Amino acid sequence: MGKRKKLFIAFDEEKRRDYLTGFRRRKQERRAKARLENENKLKEEIRNVKQVYHDEMKKKLESVTMPSFLADDLNVVSKRTITDTGEHTVSVEEINIAQSHYFMGENVRYAI
Repeated sequence: MGKRKKLFIAFDEEKRRDYLTGFRRRKQERRAKARLENENKLKEEIRNVKQVYHDEMKKKLESVTMPSFLADDLNVVSKRTITDTGEHTVSVEEINIAQSHYFMGENVRYAI
């Protein structure tokens, strides 16, 4: 048995120094990346919550039926004035909604 040849490992000094001195830098990079991921997740979650709220409000609004307050439907037109200006015809209608079936009547003060 003879002598074995020695094995030499050659390191690139620049890469070795970067590895040994870069622990803090790499840790900071990991923290920054994790912070950005968490911020993006939070933004996405907020966006989803807002979208759900918007959809629910839209459904709720669609389910609500408002009474029709068109003057022709209620027969509450008290005075109608039509004016012709030459180019346009203007129709002015005075209405009294208190006469419709949606209201009980006008407030009347009685003298005591």
